[in-house]
Amino acid sequence: MREKDSRAGAQGVHGWIRQNILGLVAIFIALSGTTLATNVASNNAARSAKAKRGPQGPAGPPGPAGVQGLQGPAGQNGAPGQNGSPDTGAQILGKLAPVDGSGSGLDADTLDGQNSTAFFTQGTEAWHELAASQGTCTADDHFCSSVFMTCQWQNLNPATFSTGAYLRDRLGFVHLKGLVQRAGGGCASPPLMIFDLPAGYRPALPEVFTVTSNDAFGTIYIGDIDAGSVRLQAGSPAVWASLDGLSFRCEPSGSNGCP
Repeated sequence: MREKDSRAGAQGVHGWIRQNILGLVAIFIALSGTTLATNVASNNAARSAKAKRGPQGPAGPPGPAGVQGLQGPAGQNGAPGQNGSPDTGAQILGKLAPVDGSGSGLDADTLDGQNSTAFFTQGTEAWHELAASQGTCTADDHFCSSVFMTCQWQNLNPATFSTGAYLRDRLGFVHLKGLVQRAGGGCASPPLMIFDLPAGYRPALPEVFTVTSNDAFGTIYIGDIDAGSVRLQAGSPAVWASLDGLSFRCEPSGSNGCP
C-alpha cells in the first residue's frame, strides 16, 4: 500500500512540473536577465568613473624600511668549532689569481717576473776611500806610486774638504769625489797618475773629463794608461785637483760585480 502511495506521489510531482514548466522557464529567464542587467550596469558605472578620473600622478616616495629579519644560521664549513672557508692559503691564492691585476687592490707577487728585491728606491754601496800607501799602482783602493810616474798623492785638508773616494751604484755607474794634491817632490807637472780603479769599476774605453784644478781649468783621463788608471792630464797637482762629479758606466757588464 505504501509503495502504491509513493509511486502515486512521484507521478503527481512529475505531472505538476510538466504542467508548470513554462512558468518555471519564465522565472529562470527573469532572474538571469536581472543578474545580467546588474552586471552591465556595474561595468557601465566603472567605465564612467574611469573616464571622469584624471591622468595617473607620479609615484610617491618609498615607505620606510621594514624591520630587519632574523639572522640566519652560521655556516658549517671550517675547522671544528669554527665557521668559514676550509681552503688553505695556497688554495685561496689560486682562486684569487684569475682576478688579481690592476685596480684589484691585491699586492702583486712579482713585477714583470721580478721580485721586489730586484728594485730599489734608495741606497747604494759605501764610498771606497783612498788612503795613502807606498808602492806601485795596483788594482787596490789606495793612492799609489805609478810604475809610469813616481808621484804620491794625498787628500787636501781632509777635515775640511771632500776626501778622495769612488763607488759604484746599483745601475752600474761609477762615481768619483774628493780634492787631492801631489804629496812631496818627484813629479812636478802633469801628466800624473793619481790612483788605479779595480776591475768592475773601469770604463769600456778611456774617458776624458774637464775638472777644476786650483780654481782653474784641468783635465782627468781615466783608462788611457791602463784600464783603471786615473791621472791628471792638465792642472796644478802641487796645489789641488777636484774629482767631484766624475762618473761613467762600468764595463764589461756582468763581470767583476758590474751589473
